Amino acid sequence: MMQKYNKLPDEPKFPTSNNNINKDLNGTLERVKHALQHEDEPEPHKRRRRTENGDKERESSPPQKYEPEKKKDEKAEKPKFRKPAPPPMDFNQLLKLAEQKKSEPLEVAIKKAIPESESIRPMTKKQKREYEEEMARRQRRQERMEEKVSQRMKSLAGKLSKRNERLKEKSQRRNLNHPVLAESPNLATKIPAIRKC
Repeated sequence: MMQKYNKLPDEPKFPTSNNNINKDLNGTLERVKHALQHEDEPEPHKRRRRTENGDKERESSPPQKYEPEKKKDEKAEKPKFRKPAPPPMDFNQLLKLAEQKKSEPLEVAIKKAIPESESIRPMTKKQKREYEEEMARRQRRQERMEEKVSQRMKSLAGKLSKRNERLKEKSQRRNLNHPVLAESPNLATKIPAIRKC
C-alpha cells in the first residue's frame, strides 16, 4: 500500500493557475466601469430611512458631491461694500467741536440687565434640567428662611408688646401706691421707682 502512494507524483503545494487572476481582473474592470457610469448618472429614487421611533419613514436625498470650485465661486460673488471713511478733520475744526461738546452733558449708556437664562453657559438638556431643579431648591429654601424670619419677628413683636403692657400695668400700680406719683403722671415717667431689696 505504501508503495502505491510512493509511486504517485507529488501535487504542487502552491496552485499556479493564471485563470483566476484573469477572471478577477476582468471582474474588477467591469465593477469600476459600472461604478463610473452610475456616478455620472443622477439617482432617480430617494432613499428612505426609518426615524429614531421606527414608526415613520422619511425621505432623504442622496449625499451631494463635494465640489470645491462652487464654494470658491460663492465666496467670490459676495463682495464686501464698505462706506468710505469721512475726510480727516483739521486741528481748528477739532477745537471747535471740542468747545461744543464741552458744554453738553455726557450721556451714559445704561446696560440692559441680562436675564439669568441668557447669562449662563450653554448646557445639554440634562444639565439644564439639573440646573433648574437646583435653582428651584434654592428658591424654596430661601422662601422657607424668609418665613422663619418673619415668624420669629412676629413672635418677638408679640412678646415685646406683652412685656410693654405688663410694664405699663406695673408702673400704673406703683403710681397708685405712691401718692406723690399718683398726683402728677409726668413725674412717674421721669423718676424711677424705688425697689425694695
